[in-house]
Amino acid sequence: MGASSVAGLCGVVRQEGDPSRLVWGGLRTGETDVYGARVGAEGELIDGPAALGGFPVNAYPGREELPVAAFDGSRFVATLPSAVGIFAARIGGDGMVLDLPLTGPGLAVARPVPSARGQASSVTGPTVVHAAGGETLFVWVDDPCSNTTRSIRGAWYAW
Repeated sequence: MGASSVAGLCGVVRQEGDPSRLVWGGLRTGETDVYGARVGAEGELIDGPAALGGFPVNAYPGREELPVAAFDGSRFVATLPSAVGIFAARIGGDGMVLDLPLTGPGLAVARPVPSARGQASSVTGPTVVHAAGGETLFVWVDDPCSNTTRSIRGAWYAW
């Protein structure tokens, strides 16, 4: 994808007859941010200048990487994992970011919760799936930073 070094794995969404959607963590500004692009059936880049590739999904200060995406037939949702929680952004079929996470971390999905000892849990490993009716399921791992078992958590969002 050009001059952006890929810092994390990317999420890929493919729907027959439509361009594939990609999101990835890239290092362009000295920090890892999330970028997205549509790629045609022949592998041609549809979004962004060829030198950089794609468009910023979240360039909010802080490190965001390892995004995951899901597509509902008209728009897609990308997770934006960061040190302060898991956030999301909706992206239109035309590649336009709908929720303006460029000015903030995005839509809050999960945040670390302080324990009784003052340590914050960590929320990691998000995944996202679209369901019928416009609902979206987010699932992540909650690690309470203690000697207890990690939990798998989830939340439904209706957009």
